[in-house]
Formats: sequence, structure tokens, C-alpha cells
Amino acid sequence: MIQYGSTFLEELRPLRKVTIETKKHGGMITSCICHGCPWSDLELDNKSSYEHYADWFYGKVSGDDAFHIDYRNPNGNGTLSGGPFTACTKFP
Repeated sequence: MIQYGSTFLEELRPLRKVTIETKKHGGMITSCICHGCPWSDLELDNKSSYEHYADWFYGKVSGDDAFHIDYRNPNGNGTLSGGPFTACTKFP
């Protein structure tokens, strides 16, 4: 799982470079692997996933600034648990 994440981020790198072709790309990559996390409760860099999306959609960010990546281990090193994250558990 950890190797997959590293490979994924490496393959994503070309999209984060600001060019005419990539300026339209953006994303929030969460460490959640439980496939049941509520996106409205996921936060990164003091913003919710929806706030990051709105910044990208309205052109407030582009290139590398439009990508927000949670570099913690799966499920936020086990911090994504309880409350709205009841489907998440510490991994492994």
C-alpha cells in the first residue's frame, strides 16, 4: 500500500508543473483508504476538500498550488477515526 502511494505520487508529478496543458489540473489526495470517508469532513492545510475544490474551480490556484496532498501514512496515521470517520482504522 505504501509503495503504491509513492508510485502514484511520482506519476502525478508531471501534472503539477504549470504549463498551458496542465494549468487546468488540480486535486486533493487524501491518505484515507477506507473508501467511506465523508469528503466534507476531510481537511488539509486548514481547508476542507470542498474549499480546495472551489479555489481550483474558480481559478484561484493552478499548477502545484492546485494540488493538496496528505503525505501521512494511510488513514492519516490512524488519526482519521471515530465520529464521521467510523469506517477508518489505523493501517496496518
